[in-house]
Amino acid sequence: MDTQPKILKSVEHTNPSENTAEQYESLVQQEDEHIERLKTCTKLIWDALAIISQKASVLHMETVKEAADHLYEENYLKFV
Repeated sequence: MDTQPKILKSVEHTNPSENTAEQYESLVQQEDEHIERLKTCTKLIWDALAIISQKASVLHMETVKEAADHLYEENYLKFV
């Protein structure tokens, strides 16, 4: 039985350090994008909370809570 790891043909002739550097750079770019997206979500949440606090007397708070829960579950968790 062959116990040697299989080497993908696309990686077979590449320099391992170059491949690692490319993977690292890709991960850094992904991280930067995720950080920006989280910053945007956080800003939107703070803005929404500011609006809610300003309009609290005319808003139905149970609906506000349900809407906030929905937004959090459907959108914010996608970025984490």
